[in-house]
Amino acid sequence: MANLEKWVTLGKDLSAAIRPRSFPLGIKLIKPGEAFPEKVHFPVKDMGIKITLCQAFTMGRLYGQTIAMTRDDAVFCPGPLLWGWEEMDDEADLANFWVKDLPFFAYPELGMKTIAAMPRFKKGQIAGVVVSPLEWTRIEPDVIMIYANPAQMMRLVQGTLFKQGGVLTSSFTGLAASCAEGVIETYLNNVSRVVLPGAGDRVVAMDQDDELIFTLPADKLEELVDGVQVRHGTLGGQRYPIPFNVRFQPQMPYGKLEREKKVKGR
Repeated sequence: MANLEKWVTLGKDLSAAIRPRSFPLGIKLIKPGEAFPEKVHFPVKDMGIKITLCQAFTMGRLYGQTIAMTRDDAVFCPGPLLWGWEEMDDEADLANFWVKDLPFFAYPELGMKTIAAMPRFKKGQIAGVVVSPLEWTRIEPDVIMIYANPAQMMRLVQGTLFKQGGVLTSSFTGLAASCAEGVIETYLNNVSRVVLPGAGDRVVAMDQDDELIFTLPADKLEELVDGVQVRHGTLGGQRYPIPFNVRFQPQMPYGKLEREKKVKGR
């Protein structure tokens, strides 16, 4: 319980600093043979439906539920393919689907080029995943996921670089983004990422037009929280909501009345 209290405190401090619309998430990757925590919701067992991984993120961040998933809970889409939960006889069939049915690419070869560049887990590497609101998490997370607007994202990037410097790099496909460019990339390469929600994130997980995603390794969360917390004496731009500079005398359209002494006492 003491370890969970650490993550709960960090979650509350993070939310106080950037005031996100939805709950920041802790994500735990379950290895083969590892037990799931108690009091979690499995989509098939507890809801009678299969869902996408990005829907689990939405349930966690908007409902405040702790969602657990295995291969048996997941609808087939690129997500489970990249998580090593599903296989295809020929992945060119997916590329052809992306060309003929959606379409995302002009030619199948371009779809295959993107598939080859997307991060993925090996088959059997990950048995399941648990998504839990960080502020009352039931798991010790591997990855932290935060949905944010562009101004909040600015603070998250600044907070990441506070003790690191340099620049934060990210890559985008607009496809399977939250699970691939978010969770998988962050976990495999131990990096923080700005993620552009993909087509599935928006269509079935209902990510909003003004939402971006930020992911980071859980062991870097304390450093991020330290970077985004407001310090005494800092400039107003280093906090959220971003305060405007209103200390100036505006040009109002009533100057003629004032000059002509039509304002009493002027």
